[in-house]
Amino acid sequence: MGKKETEETLIEKSPSLRYHIVLYRKRNDKIHNRLLSLLQYFSQYKRLAKQHIAAHGLPDIVHVHIAFKDGLVALWLKRKYGIPYIVTEHWTLYHKNNGADFRKKSFLFKFLVKKILKNATIILPVSKQLGDTLQSIVPNLQYKPIANVVNTDIFNYKNLVSENSFTFIHVSSLIDLKNPQVIIEAFEKVNAQLTFTKLVVIGELNNLKAKISNSNIELVDTISNDAVANYLQKANAFVLFSSAENQPCVLLESFCCGLPVISTAVGGVPEIITKENGILIEPGNVNQLAEKMKYLVKNYQQYDRKKISEDAIAQYNYKKIGADINDVYSDILNIK
Repeated sequence: MGKKETEETLIEKSPSLRYHIVLYRKRNDKIHNRLLSLLQYFSQYKRLAKQHIAAHGLPDIVHVHIAFKDGLVALWLKRKYGIPYIVTEHWTLYHKNNGADFRKKSFLFKFLVKKILKNATIILPVSKQLGDTLQSIVPNLQYKPIANVVNTDIFNYKNLVSENSFTFIHVSSLIDLKNPQVIIEAFEKVNAQLTFTKLVVIGELNNLKAKISNSNIELVDTISNDAVANYLQKANAFVLFSSAENQPCVLLESFCCGLPVISTAVGGVPEIITKENGILIEPGNVNQLAEKMKYLVKNYQQYDRKKISEDAIAQYNYKKIGADINDVYSDILNIK
């Protein structure tokens, strides 16, 4: 950013939605610099909040996505102006089987997160399992699960599947937590017996450490949502082998495209997978993953792709999730 400490950009997206983006100089990762960066973040956020209030008056509600760090400003607004705030949470940090376990974080980090959660009017986790986990961290926490949302104009059912092959697909950041190498290993076990099977892996390929020599595996670097949807619509089934998750949007998107899924039973995933739309497996069990992939190929006729899509679109579309959030807003405003 050169010598300037801050640079503000205002992007108008629609008459009812504005983005304020503040850029500030990145500091190195030493402890005192991380603290200075947090203070600068908080200072710039407060400045923007005051500007907004001066121009438009006090907001009725503040809605925070992920408690830390945005929740610090929501907490300040509540204490200074009495504005209630809610928190939508979907961070895997809170799960014990995540490498960045919340319980291993610094005292200051845990103190601030607990303070933010405790002072929220209500927490909106994306799964009941995450809500229960947050309650174990902050007792008596009030929460209401509200699912993630899918752009169903893009992610929907189209009968584009090839009859000459069976395609598994995996889409993610391809970080270690997602275990893409294990998915590839399991697929190669399957493909050795069922040679008409294929695997498409989409994501940040520089995170993928596996060496690929199998011509039935296609690697695709990061692409647009429209392109991802097209790949999903052409695939037969989605595979997820994560060590930790909450409610992965990519599973919801796969359902909306009519794909049955195979996924590890982690986080909130068991809440959205039924015998009609997929299969749950144990985390870390590569042999079970391979066996269930073969099972899915051989028993594919039991899955009604069109119904999977219709059921998912009814649950995860913008209008449905928007109405769920609006109900929370209405409840809070009636209490005031």
